[in-house]
Amino acid sequence: MTLLFAALVSLIVVALAAPAPAIADRIAPSDRVNEYVTVRRRASVNARPAGRLLKGATAKLVSSISGWYRVELDDGTTGYVSKAWTTVSPDSAAVPAGELVITFIDVGQGDAILLQVDDVDILVDAGTKASWATNLHQSLGAVDGPLEMFVLTHPHDDHYGAAKDVLGAFDVKAVYTNGERRGPPRDDHAMTTWDAFEAAVTSEGLSADTFQAGQELHPATGLTLRVLAAGGQYPDTAQGTDINNDSVVIMVEYGGKRVLLTGDIENKSGKQLVADYCTGGSAATCPELHADVLKIPHHGSANFDPEFFTAV
Repeated sequence: MTLLFAALVSLIVVALAAPAPAIADRIAPSDRVNEYVTVRRRASVNARPAGRLLKGATAKLVSSISGWYRVELDDGTTGYVSKAWTTVSPDSAAVPAGELVITFIDVGQGDAILLQVDDVDILVDAGTKASWATNLHQSLGAVDGPLEMFVLTHPHDDHYGAAKDVLGAFDVKAVYTNGERRGPPRDDHAMTTWDAFEAAVTSEGLSADTFQAGQELHPATGLTLRVLAAGGQYPDTAQGTDINNDSVVIMVEYGGKRVLLTGDIENKSGKQLVADYCTGGSAATCPELHADVLKIPHHGSANFDPEFFTAV
């Protein structure tokens, strides 16, 4: 078995096992474009044109910087197109059967992570509400059929904001949360977006399930999701300041490789994971937390436990 990682709107695509085909993201003019998008020689609206990306055509994504994608047209021309006038989608048609592809979708601040193996599709978090209309719905075009699992690591809207849209667009078989909600009694900040998510779950005839720490799920042949933290561990203030530390944490295992998905855990939860899973509480001896790929907690926040990173 091999394991592929597609880094959407990112600089590289990483394959952790060979041989395996590359997965190239494609850039296309957005729905707002009438005829074409100008491809420029530099990432500037004042730069000279290098070519045109016509409506209905796509170009290969080479890299991404603030406000611009560097693309390669079918004739080999390279240049930059504005993110404001384009969309991105994964070109995963060449992925062989039996390989796990993990796509980290660019939703700005927030998470949306798509796991795919054979005909099983799993989405972990759903970015902000705004991300649905930008990258998320295009990226989820790679899903052919239902979503077998939809996991929301914790109730912050940069992780569940587009959840209602996901539920409306796909046949979702199961929804999982950390068992907590925004608003009373958890905290004093009632969130209409969270209420809309719960209403959408109900309207689809579903109920939100929860995990147990230590639980293992096997949604596809050879794929193991091991739940390291399930939420609900930390009493909270009226301001809801410990919601991040109650994020669901999942170790994904496939083909001899391991990927650790951490939600928005911070210092407190990181310390607890080391205490729970490292031999004698020592980060130096911690096979249970070791991973080949780490989804950095809380988008790179400085509020983390260094011992947790040592363990991983």
